[in-house]
Amino acid sequence: MRTSVGRPLYEKLLLREMTKSSRKRPSSVMISSVTPLAPVATPAVVARTRVLAQGETLWMKAPAGVVTCVHGTLWLTYDGQQRDIILEPGETHACIAGTALAVHALGRAQVTVR
Repeated sequence: MRTSVGRPLYEKLLLREMTKSSRKRPSSVMISSVTPLAPVATPAVVARTRVLAQGETLWMKAPAGVVTCVHGTLWLTYDGQQRDIILEPGETHACIAGTALAVHALGRAQVTVR
């Protein structure tokens, strides 16, 4: 769900619910402002972590997000492209959407995809 610039998601959702419920109320009832009682937690970005054995390759058909090398050394290559990326522990790479990506472990390694 996209939010308007400058308006937090919880505020937009609360306004939407108030708009729905205000249609059911008599027209004499008006709500002038919205003040949340407690902060609403935003959904966390789900990270997938995997340990790869030496020589193991993880294929990502539609990568989105960021690949992080937690430990070991990773060799990343996009299908049909001559571009190769080597990641050492702590290094990250932002994926190119729509192009299959091979993540190959040059030694025992751990990779996280967000």
